[in-house]
Amino acid sequence: MARLYILILLSFSIIGAALWTSQSKKSKLLPLATAFVLIALRFLLPHQLTHNLFIIAAVAWLGPFLVQSRLITLRRFVIISLIWFAYDILYVWLTPLSSEVTSSTTKIGFPLALTVNTSSLGTGDLLWTTIFLSLFKKPKLQYFGLALLVTSNLALDLVALITNLFTSFPLLTLWTPLGLLYLKFSPPSAKN
Repeated sequence: MARLYILILLSFSIIGAALWTSQSKKSKLLPLATAFVLIALRFLLPHQLTHNLFIIAAVAWLGPFLVQSRLITLRRFVIISLIWFAYDILYVWLTPLSSEVTSSTTKIGFPLALTVNTSSLGTGDLLWTTIFLSLFKKPKLQYFGLALLVTSNLALDLVALITNLFTSFPLLTLWTPLGLLYLKFSPPSAKN
């Protein structure tokens, strides 16, 4: 039952994305058709690829939406990031909560993350990233910010592989300080 609830909730998010991205009544057909195809694929062909596409479609639009609608401003983002940072350290890293969430979502057959083999990117990390990148007006700064996050994640994976220090790492404990530093030193005119 929990799996069905999550599927339905995220399906509505995908439909919301399709409606939000359409600019006119005439252009709603293609985004809505795409949304329904993604939803149908996830229900009918449950596979890692269809799951990841489903999660991306359900979550990736929320960052730009929240920033463009002015629900998330730069100041609010900094405050939310600091809270998220503390949450990731206290509840994800220092307690077994992360393992419990992972095992619960595995039991119901619906991980709340993008998954590739044993690696995963949680929906919270994906949402934080989309908000972070949406705060920049210039695509060049968005690309550099994305490259910063991807490079830091790859470096973290390399350190984990070489040292065998940790098997899971809450990304926001690394991404939040990097992202906030990047925001601080970016030109003020380049930010929303």
